[in-house]
Amino acid sequence: EGPGATSSETTRADHDTTAAPAVSSETDAKRIYDQAYKDLTRGNYSLAILGFREFLQRSGSSDLADNAQYWVGESYSAQRDFSAAIQEFLKVPERWERGDKVPAALLKAGYSYLQLDDRASARKYLNQVIEQFPNSEEAVNAKNKLRSAM
Repeated sequence: EGPGATSSETTRADHDTTAAPAVSSETDAKRIYDQAYKDLTRGNYSLAILGFREFLQRSGSSDLADNAQYWVGESYSAQRDFSAAIQEFLKVPERWERGDKVPAALLKAGYSYLQLDDRASARKYLNQVIEQFPNSEEAVNAKNKLRSAM
């Protein structure tokens, strides 16, 4: 470590220059995801966002990538930053249109628009869940929200 270098900078630099096998970097990425999820469940939302973004940077094509993106949205939502949450939730269907978190991300985008009192946008995303994923639990939740909040 040089003067002024933090241990996280040194660790990142070491990771970037180390010629580790692919399995090792996948394991590292999974560790980052797991730690970010722990941070989320403990209410450390800023740390969770950083961790999930680092995971996405390393493993954007992983099976967990859409989940990581979704959890970034959840982290902003938990902090009541609904505009940022919407942006993050909508990245899920944009980037992983067949991802398993797409219905949940669209549902949460609708909920977030309701928090911002944008009923037209909320209705759009809640209806999209119902139309695209009619047999999902998210569709049931979207129908209930449309009935109770609209």
